[in-house]
Amino acid sequence: MSENSRVKQIIAITKQADEEVEALAKNLDTASKELVKLNSNYDATRGEANKFFDQLDGRRVRFQERIVDLRLKARDLMTQEEWQAVYARAREETSR
Repeated sequence: MSENSRVKQIIAITKQADEEVEALAKNLDTASKELVKLNSNYDATRGEANKFFDQLDGRRVRFQERIVDLRLKARDLMTQEEWQAVYARAREETSR
C-alpha cells in the first residue's frame, strides 16, 4: 500500500468516526425529546418505557461497535508514534 493511499484511508476513517459522533449527538437529542414526551404521558406503561430504553440501548451498542471497528481500522494503518501524535491534542483537551 502506498503512503498516499494509507493516509487517505486514515482520513476517511477519521471522517467516518466524526460523522458517527455527530449522528449520536443528534440521536441523543431526539431520544431526550422522546423521553420527555414519554414521561409527560400519565398513561404511559412500564412496557412503553422499557421499549424506549431497550431501543436506546440498542442504538448505543450499535454506535459502540461502529466506533470500536473504526478505531481498530485506523490503528492497523498507523504506527504507535503516529497514533500518539494524532491524539496528543485530544489527550491535552481531556486532561483540563
